[in-house]
Amino acid sequence: MKLQDNLSQVSAEMLLNYLYPEMAEDWKALCKGTFYRNYNHDSLHINEELAEVELSRDGILDLLPQGLISETDELKGRGFAGKYEAVEKRINLLREAFKPIDSFFFRQSLSIEKQVSEILEDKSENMLKEYFNFDLKAQSNKFVKKIAVLLPYIFQWKGDFAFIRKLISTITKTETEMIFGDYSDSDNTRCFLPRVKYNLLVEGLNSNEYRELSAEIKPFADFVGDYLIPYEVVCEISLKEHGKKFMTDNTVILNYNAQTAAE
Repeated sequence: MKLQDNLSQVSAEMLLNYLYPEMAEDWKALCKGTFYRNYNHDSLHINEELAEVELSRDGILDLLPQGLISETDELKGRGFAGKYEAVEKRINLLREAFKPIDSFFFRQSLSIEKQVSEILEDKSENMLKEYFNFDLKAQSNKFVKKIAVLLPYIFQWKGDFAFIRKLISTITKTETEMIFGDYSDSDNTRCFLPRVKYNLLVEGLNSNEYRELSAEIKPFADFVGDYLIPYEVVCEISLKEHGKKFMTDNTVILNYNAQTAAE
């Protein structure tokens, strides 16, 4: 498993707890030394099948005095290549010998990292419940759970419609278009409210898929309208099949890939 460059600052403990939470007690660690850290990630290589991870950090072997591994002048004189190979072989054998100890301490570090993450997560949940009366644990909607953690900073973006569009698109992982217009619940056009519509451009939904996804989007749309949209602005978040012509077969879904003449 090759790690991406944008993960270069992530510790192995955080990465493994996130990717493989069920394997916390299984990992075997091989410490290659901090020399590798100068140009590599903390996790040099991860083999999830064997539950092995190579680390660019010092292990027990690297903490021992040099004289315990090889004599100071061992590489001097003739036959340097052969001597160097012998030293490297001895060091690799010793690394394998110390591997159970390094693995034990690494698993301890994994456990500590997990506990710290849980404490920080509980702190965020408690803050939302105490100051915003929002119970994150009781929330089942995946979109609302993602946006709710931003509540402490929501005042910075309220009314920033362009940012809200990007936020909706990022959380739903869907291309989103923004349309401004007027809203009135009567035929009197002299009195209306400003309206902003965010259309999630999702292609190829059938009627059941459209109904299920609309139901999932509804709590998210309510949250956005309550916390991010000014009170005097009407906000709508809808599913649209972008660029489709009007169809006459059974794939027509009103307000998705078809609309009334008034619209």
